[in-house]
Amino acid sequence: MRFRYYLIRSASVLLMLVLTLVSGLLALTISNFTGSGHVQYFPWPLFGDALVPLLLFFPALLFRSRLCAVGAIISSFINIFLRITSIIIYHEAFMPLNFQSVRLLLEHSGHYALRAVLGEFYYLWLIPLSVLIVSGIVYSCLVVWRTSRRKGRRLPILWSILFAILLLLSAVSNLLYGMAVHHTDAQEFYTGHLVRPLPFISVDYANDAIHTMIPQPAASGPGRMDDAALKTLHELHMFAPRNPDATGELTAPPQAVFDKIIVVAVESLDLAYLRAVNPKMPEGITPNLDRWMTEFPALTNYFAASQPTSWALSSLLLSRVDYTRECRSKEKNLSLFTIAATQGYFCAYFAPLSGIFGDNRKIYAEIFKPRVQYFLEEWSDRFGLSRSCTWGISDPELYDGVLKVLRQQREKRLFALISTMDSHPPYTASGISEADKLRFPTPFLQALHTTDRHLGNFVRSVMADKELYNERTLIVITADHSATHGENYLKRPDFTPARIPLIFITPNLGVFQKLDRKKFASSIDLAPTLTAWMGGVTPTSFMGRDLFSPKNLAFCWMNGDRIFVHAPDCHIEVDVNKVPATPREKAFCEFFRRYYPQ
Repeated sequence: MRFRYYLIRSASVLLMLVLTLVSGLLALTISNFTGSGHVQYFPWPLFGDALVPLLLFFPALLFRSRLCAVGAIISSFINIFLRITSIIIYHEAFMPLNFQSVRLLLEHSGHYALRAVLGEFYYLWLIPLSVLIVSGIVYSCLVVWRTSRRKGRRLPILWSILFAILLLLSAVSNLLYGMAVHHTDAQEFYTGHLVRPLPFISVDYANDAIHTMIPQPAASGPGRMDDAALKTLHELHMFAPRNPDATGELTAPPQAVFDKIIVVAVESLDLAYLRAVNPKMPEGITPNLDRWMTEFPALTNYFAASQPTSWALSSLLLSRVDYTRECRSKEKNLSLFTIAATQGYFCAYFAPLSGIFGDNRKIYAEIFKPRVQYFLEEWSDRFGLSRSCTWGISDPELYDGVLKVLRQQREKRLFALISTMDSHPPYTASGISEADKLRFPTPFLQALHTTDRHLGNFVRSVMADKELYNERTLIVITADHSATHGENYLKRPDFTPARIPLIFITPNLGVFQKLDRKKFASSIDLAPTLTAWMGGVTPTSFMGRDLFSPKNLAFCWMNGDRIFVHAPDCHIEVDVNKVPATPREKAFCEFFRRYYPQ
């Protein structure tokens, strides 16, 4: 009987440890092979997952509590369920399940991705399935523990030491993990990391529920700046001339120059990927972009103000470097879409992936406020397009759909923003020939070449439609942000915000006579420029200045704590959490805190 009792209890302990180990190894494997450089995630998920099961199972063994034992087994199962489910979701939603997709899981799979696969009512089958599986585990645990009712037997010293060590490691791992992602959680920004310790996943859900149910207070206004820093920033022309009245707006709005503005934000298109800029790129890799760089007005010192994509779109549309729920507040909600709408423009956002992924449809509507949004679901419902690449629809299908919408609105003023995806790993090379496969042997080069080709076809199609393309039309070719992945043709030691293309395609070249091609600027400066061309008034919430202003520097923000400033005479990196070393660094920190007083 004692042997049977010992065997049953040891088997229960072993089951709990195996469950925790499996879930931890899944987290460890995924986080270790993302290729993202996020070393702070290694190896904390391994031990972080063990915290809840250990806290429950230790008293279960010590006090012979069936309730705690069942809770420990269930929590271990939940860890495995989250890991395996996230892989399945990733497989169904985005790409074939292989080593590459597992490597990308940590960066691009979140709990919102459930809806991308299961639709609006995903919980209707998820809840009964979870209840069924958990009920089976509970029943099995009760059967095991019912056979052993003897009490008073002390926990062996070996088990006690083992649990104490694991409990300490799990507690420390959760603490360090929390410190590593504190800036992310503080900014209330979902990174998409489903592979997180279970306590943090619970906090994510609770935090999201709180923000959904409780209205958030309005953000505080711009902070007061040091006089010396203010003087330095004025000398650098960081601020636009303001009306002396209380509104703080520009003295008079300009006249609208363009009635149709189409912005194409190519995914992760680094300026150094263009053959015209970087001779080390293979010949003929980007013929359209190379030609436009010389035929049309373009900047060669234009930087991504922030990344990844959602943050980059915030820079482009809000002239701000953040992407948080705080952007939903009235003071920060003046985007290019809202400004264009007040000027009578039809405003549309086009994307190839599911609008449920990252909850983008809901959040973009609240932050950026386009009149219409086209995601994978809209392309499917309205044009019959189905998933044709790993993320959604590929570039040629996206551009074809965009052209149909634009032609439906050709008689109106319109402002459109198009996000592409083929140049995002795993790379999609739609319609590439065998000859081009030989010329460009890697998936990255093939995707880059076809991205350029399909973009060229789209621009030529717009040009061929005289109602869409005339003296009052502007096509802006740029990137959402600089490269954060891909083969290192950049020869940079890291992937901090760098130069991206900015090309203005229009027959009305007279507007750009005074544009300095070598001017330094970043993506927060595009929104003020387009606002002026729409005949709108630049709001005080915009951090950038228009490209024709005297300002000649690029202001960028990275990882929530580092400011990068690029100018003809300097390249400065400032940690906003440390004391600035020079007056100029202090001025840039003050500029940042003016818009982010918190």
